[in-house]
Amino acid sequence: MDIPRRHSRLAVRGAALLALSFVVTSCSAQNARVGVLAQDAPRDALPTAMITWCGDHAPAHLGLTGDVYEMLYTPESEPEGNLLEVDLADPGPGWTVEVELRNGETWTVEDGRGYIPDPMTHYQYRLGVSTDQAEDAAEADLGSTTFTINRLSREEGVYESLPDDDPGYEVTPIEGFALEC
Repeated sequence: MDIPRRHSRLAVRGAALLALSFVVTSCSAQNARVGVLAQDAPRDALPTAMITWCGDHAPAHLGLTGDVYEMLYTPESEPEGNLLEVDLADPGPGWTVEVELRNGETWTVEDGRGYIPDPMTHYQYRLGVSTDQAEDAAEADLGSTTFTINRLSREEGVYESLPDDDPGYEVTPIEGFALEC
């Protein structure tokens, strides 16, 4: 049986796209991890973000989105090493945080000092990490995780949500979180 030429080209293109998607997915999964520290997480403060990566592309920003606000965290210099810990409630000197409430109110927190909103314990948050300077807290090309403050307060270790197609999560001991490059 002779397959029409048009269908065979489509099949080849489809196979190539499928192979490329596996490469992109596996590189992403193997070259970076994004989590939040759940150990002794206070219920009235944002947690500490933990990001580990391999390669030359260090995080350029962290975006935290929730039901009430979005925050874009930007370091003043490129992080050293391959493990970054950032207290999302008080990132400290060397960080600028742009806060935008859903009602349109905005402000900037320079050097990690200033008012960062208290979290709502039952709201879901998404922490996304990008290697590019971004204008939107929702951008994330390095990785992301989704969490609630309530769930973090019941765990110990580094909390990571599983890929979008799996609603579950895993908690890794802190000492086993960093990637070995």
